[in-house]
Amino acid sequence: MLVRGHHWPVELQSSTDTMEQVAKRLQEATLLQRKRDELNELKAKRIEKSKGPATSFSGKQKKVQMREKKARIQQRRDDIKAFANEPFFVEGSEEPIDFNTLKGIRTSTLKLSASLGRQTKDLVDKEVSSFFVKETKEQVQLRIMEGQYPIDMSHRKKPLLWKELTRDPLLDFPQRPSWNYKQSKEKLHENESIMFDDWLANIHDKYDVDELNHFEHNLEVWRELWRVLERSSHIVIVADIRNPLLHIPPSVYDYVTERIQKPLIIVLNKIDLIPLDLALAWRASLTKRFPKATLLYFSSRSKSIQHQTDLNGRRKVLSEKLKIGDLSAVQGAQSILIACGIDPEAASVIIHSVLQADDEGDEKGDENGDNADVAHPTTTPATKKSRRKNKEKVKLQLAEARELRDVCDYCGDDAPVVSCQTCATSFRDLRLCGRCNRDIHKHQRHKVVPLEGCVEAAAAAAAEADELKRLTITIGLIGHPNVGKSSVLNALAGKKLVSVSHTPGHTKRLQSIFIAPHICICDCPGLVFPFAGVPKHMQELGGLFPYSQTREPFSAVRFLAEHAPLESILNLAVRTQEFDGYLEPLEWSSWTLCEAYAEKKGYKTERRGG
Repeated sequence: MLVRGHHWPVELQSSTDTMEQVAKRLQEATLLQRKRDELNELKAKRIEKSKGPATSFSGKQKKVQMREKKARIQQRRDDIKAFANEPFFVEGSEEPIDFNTLKGIRTSTLKLSASLGRQTKDLVDKEVSSFFVKETKEQVQLRIMEGQYPIDMSHRKKPLLWKELTRDPLLDFPQRPSWNYKQSKEKLHENESIMFDDWLANIHDKYDVDELNHFEHNLEVWRELWRVLERSSHIVIVADIRNPLLHIPPSVYDYVTERIQKPLIIVLNKIDLIPLDLALAWRASLTKRFPKATLLYFSSRSKSIQHQTDLNGRRKVLSEKLKIGDLSAVQGAQSILIACGIDPEAASVIIHSVLQADDEGDEKGDENGDNADVAHPTTTPATKKSRRKNKEKVKLQLAEARELRDVCDYCGDDAPVVSCQTCATSFRDLRLCGRCNRDIHKHQRHKVVPLEGCVEAAAAAAAEADELKRLTITIGLIGHPNVGKSSVLNALAGKKLVSVSHTPGHTKRLQSIFIAPHICICDCPGLVFPFAGVPKHMQELGGLFPYSQTREPFSAVRFLAEHAPLESILNLAVRTQEFDGYLEPLEWSSWTLCEAYAEKKGYKTERRGG
C-alpha cells in the first residue's frame, strides 16, 4: 500500500494497529501540519507588517480580514470532510508499510498550552514562553469527580516520605548537538530542531501523558540552558529544600560533573521554611547522593526568622526587620561566592558593599525631608552619618578589589595586545592576548583595535605573569521555576536587579550581570525537567506549574488534607446536609473543603444562584 500525501516522519503506538487507526492518525497529522503552515504564514505577515509604518485600520479592511478568516475556516472544514470520505491508503501496491519510518505521530497530535495563559496562535512572536502538554477534558473531569470522595484521614498518622525518583535515561534533559563556528545559523537550528523533535517523540512514545509531568516543550527555553552551561565556569543549581529531590535533575549533575567537568554547587534555598534538624538531615542525605557537588544553605530572610515555622512569629519578626532596615536579611551569598573560587576577603567586600547599597534610599530620603522618617521611623541623624561613613569605606575597599589587571580577559595569562569592541557586551573594550584573538576570531569578522602601548604592557606583564594571573569567573544559575533563582541573584548582586514573582517561569531570557570586573552571573530562565511517576498535583504544589493554568485544584487539596488538618488550620465550619428532616454532618472531601473555604471568604458567583 502507498500512503497518500504524507512526507514527514510520524510514529505509531504499535505495529499491530489496524488500518483504520493508522489512517485516522495520519489524517490528524496532515490537518495539524496544515494548521501549522497557516500559523507560520500569519507570523510572516505580522513580522512584515511590523516593519512598515503604522497605518489606520479602516472598516473596509476589517471586512476583508473577516472574509479571509471565514474562508480559511470553511476550507479547513472541507478538508476534514474530504479526508473522512476518501481512503487514506491507496490500493495497488503489495509493498508492506514500514512502521519504523512512521515516527512522531503521537507528539504531532498533542495539544500545547502556553504558560502565560494564551494559546499558541496568540504567542507566535513570544518564542521564550514555556509550553506544556494540555490535558484532555476527560482526564480533568475524572479527577474532578474523584474530588468528591471522602478524605482518608489515616494518612495523617503516618510520616510523609519522599522516595527518590527512578531515573530513566530517556528522560534526561536534551543535550545540544555538536557544532562549530563554520556552521551557519540555519544549519545549527535545523540540527537542534531535529534532535529536539526526536527527543520528544521518544518520550511520548514510551510514556502516556498521565505518566509524565508538565515539562518544557519549547526548544527556545532549552537553548537558554545550553548557553548557560557552555558559558559558565561554575554551575549553581538552586533547589527548594522542602522537596530537593524533585528540583535536582540527576542528568544535569552527571553532565556537569562528568562530561563538561565543571564545579557544581547545589544551593538549598528557603531554609527558613523548615526546622533546623530537618535541614541538616536533608544536607547529609544529599551529600551522599551527590558527592561531587558542594551543598550550601541559602535564605533571603533575616537570621531572626530562620527555622521558625510559626507563621505569626515569622510575620512579626520580618515586619520589625523591614522597619529598621536590618542588613542581615541576606544569608548564604558570601558562601556561594567562596564556593565558586572567589577569595573570601574579596567575597566579603562584595557582599558588604552590596548590603550597604540600601542606604542610598536613606540619603535620598534626607533630601526629601519627611519622607525619610516615613521609610525608617527609628533612624536617627547619628546612625545615618555612621552609615554614610561605613559606605564610603566599603566603596574604597571594593575599588581596590576591583582593580583591573593588564591580562587577557579570557585566559588571564598573557598581556593583552588587542581590544575587541564587537565581543564586548558589558565592558567598553574586551582585552585579548594574541592567542585568544586568533582562536576567537578565526571564523568571525569582528572589529579588533590594537591597544596603545601593548608592547610595553606585554614586557611589564611577562615578569609578573604568575602574580597577575586571574581567571574570569562566570556563575551559571539554573533550576526549576519558583525555586528562588532571582532571589539568589539579587542577593549576590546586592540589589534588586531582577524582579521576583510568585508566577513560575517569571524570568524568560538569559541574563548576564557583572557584580565585579571579573565575576559574571548568568541567570537561566526557569524550566521544568521531565520526570515520570510523580502526580501532577505534586508539581502544582511545588510551584513548578503556573497556578492560572491549573484546571482542577481538588487533587492538590486532597493531598494536603490527607497529611495536614486543613479544616482546623483554616477554621472551617462543618458542612451539613438534611436527611429526613435532620441535619447530618458530611464527611470532609476536597470538594467540601473548597466549598467551606469559599463560603468563609465570601467567594460567590453572580450566576447560578450564588
